[in-house]
Amino acid sequence: MIYDPTNRAHANRDKVDLAWLAVSKEVKEPGETSSKMASKLASDILTYEVNRPGSFLSSWNNRWKEPMVIAIGFEGSANKLGIGIVRDGEVLANPRRTFVTPPGQGFLPKDTAAHHRRHILDLLREALNEAQVQPQDVDVVCFTKGPGMGAPLASVAIVARTVAQLWDKPLLGVNHCIGHIEMARLVTGARDPTVLYVSGGNTQIIAYLSGRYRIFGETIDIAVGNCLDRFARVLKLSNDPSPGFNIEQLAKRGKKFLPLPYAIKGMDVSFSGLLTYIEEKAPLLVQSGDYTPEDLCFSLQETVFSMLVETTGVKELSLINRIMFLT
Repeated sequence: MIYDPTNRAHANRDKVDLAWLAVSKEVKEPGETSSKMASKLASDILTYEVNRPGSFLSSWNNRWKEPMVIAIGFEGSANKLGIGIVRDGEVLANPRRTFVTPPGQGFLPKDTAAHHRRHILDLLREALNEAQVQPQDVDVVCFTKGPGMGAPLASVAIVARTVAQLWDKPLLGVNHCIGHIEMARLVTGARDPTVLYVSGGNTQIIAYLSGRYRIFGETIDIAVGNCLDRFARVLKLSNDPSPGFNIEQLAKRGKKFLPLPYAIKGMDVSFSGLLTYIEEKAPLLVQSGDYTPEDLCFSLQETVFSMLVETTGVKELSLINRIMFLT
């Protein structure tokens, strides 16, 4: 019988068993101090519960004797293609390929999907070799079902479905945003965080409430990552490894701050007006010599990050990949 803590009969049975054990132990050794008795009782009760068939602790202990689940995941929602293999929370492999366009250009869905189709089979072989697992070892095939760019998502989903059918494995579609959050929770061990989720296509303040993730604040127009990417095109910055990374490197050398529009509405933010302003001003400011590209990157980065921190109402943020856990 599986122990069910919500079942009153099961709960009462355990209480009776534990009470009987405590009483019988105390009668046998009446001379010991209460603190030593409590310690020994706790140890005995724990051992008793772990070994008693049907108890909650016995079921939990037996869980670790079962084979670990191995999951393979396919991600291709934007210009980055990745295949990860995880065994019970341990990352065995995580190879990636990034579609990089020339400076000043973004990535189009059609071209991005073609990139993913060219590389995905080689990436799959690389992941299996790195993880040292065989197809028969895999328990479940996962893939990003959205949100993201339609053509890249579809190209990767087709491969994931085909692999699941060929290997005769269950197929699981994963929400892109929740995947980021759960990955960060796994890495950090955070139990119930409030999340500032920022990326090229998302800017949201999220928390888990009543059985689901809920959005408490978000951008009302474009994402912060999209704002940074588009300004990088104005400055003709390289897209390798990413526009946001290269903006950050220039911002470290910036010394002169340019006041920029600052739009916050409660826990929501707006970046489109800020982006339009700096896109129009940047060429003239750089040409006149009043500001350097480093100064403009510094000004933009400080402004958008300040807006994000203000919407959360906290002083510290822990950044994990594209996720910020609030403390």
